[in-house]
Amino acid sequence: MLNNEKEILSKNNELEVLRERHLILQRKLQKMETGTRRQNLKENLDDLKMELGWALMDCGRYEEGLVFYQSIPWKTNGEEKYNGMARALTEMEYYDEARRLLERGLKRYPDSYALWVAMGALHGSLGDDFESLRCIETAIQFAPNDNSAGLYDKAFILMKLGCYGDAVSILNDLIKRNPKDPRYFADRGSCALDMGYPQEALQYYQQAMEVWQPSSDIYTTTTIFM
Repeated sequence: MLNNEKEILSKNNELEVLRERHLILQRKLQKMETGTRRQNLKENLDDLKMELGWALMDCGRYEEGLVFYQSIPWKTNGEEKYNGMARALTEMEYYDEARRLLERGLKRYPDSYALWVAMGALHGSLGDDFESLRCIETAIQFAPNDNSAGLYDKAFILMKLGCYGDAVSILNDLIKRNPKDPRYFADRGSCALDMGYPQEALQYYQQAMEVWQPSSDIYTTTTIFM
């Protein structure tokens, strides 16, 4: 089976598991009366809705994912709701709606790593790579403990802009941090190829394939930006 077929199968299996868990929690919630246990169960259900909504979008089912995020309460999960809905709207090419949503979100959560990344993704979809880069650099300032995802997004944009030297520096650092992620080797190879070093590119592509084989499920946790 080809690697992309394995990835599709893995994502579909994940969806089935999440759907089953969602159904079970819904049934439990319907049977439970008011109280602390019911509130805790509802919070767990909201978390699962976000996980399921994101997984649906990973499979290209953006409208379905949007429905789940729309059902999340603003009061308790506002940042996540802005982020999930913005991703769906961006992917469905409702760019004006996505922009307005993210602008509101960033007014409420100005230090949100996820929302700045989402804004960067939006500008990237619109072809404004310089503004996309600015958003990603802002996001990195607010990154959680590990800023690898933001740095990878930055390297990706720098490659699009032809700033290969800067992209190479970031990718080399990411490879040192996590030598088991094939994306870093593959993009490092792309940089080498575009810079006119085909033999070096081939070495990185080969390393990417070697890493990919035992850990082909790594793409199930791609960044928000991708």
